[in-house]
Amino acid sequence: MNFSAPGNTVVYEEDPAAAAVLLKTPGYSPYVLKRGAGRNAPTTPVQAAAFDPQCLINLAAFRPLQFGAFVAAPGGVGGCNAILFLHERISPAGHHRLVYVSYAPSTVDFQPEFIAGYNYETSAVSPATWTTPLSFAQRFYAIDVLSGYPPTPPLVRVYAGQPDPTDPAHFTIRYQIWGQEDTLDGQLKDDDQVTLTPRHSPQWPTN
Repeated sequence: MNFSAPGNTVVYEEDPAAAAVLLKTPGYSPYVLKRGAGRNAPTTPVQAAAFDPQCLINLAAFRPLQFGAFVAAPGGVGGCNAILFLHERISPAGHHRLVYVSYAPSTVDFQPEFIAGYNYETSAVSPATWTTPLSFAQRFYAIDVLSGYPPTPPLVRVYAGQPDPTDPAHFTIRYQIWGQEDTLDGQLKDDDQVTLTPRHSPQWPTN
């Protein structure tokens, strides 16, 4: 609930050189990408680096976390999913929840938009009490996604999400795609849904 990481901490890195450095650091695991410029283009696997806080891994060992197709510990799609945000948030009605965001981009093509249920998932966990176990808010997705093969590597880099000190329901996640920087605004709602809204979505390269 009180986990924090400095805002300049990279929690997901696709640049091969930068990822190689992070993968030598405790807490990071490989996330293998096999993207090409076309369906028949030969690809060389690239190891991105994904961060998983040890405290969340410990919680998953005690009680499996619900990510749908995703998991918090190593073994997810492509490897270990990156945890972009982890902290307590309080909804406008005063509901205290452990909120986390898991990022798992496609390993063979790419979609720059953050789409719930496709390349990221969120969870709002109700803490356990002496009489009730911890519980997860239900998630329902209806998605239809068009993805493609980027002409140039997107080199996604995501920094550790930060809780808003002035709004207990709000948090931000800073990221870069194709060198374009943007911020996601996260919000915990009273119905335990968590939304992510980009301020200025990165644009697909034209060449």
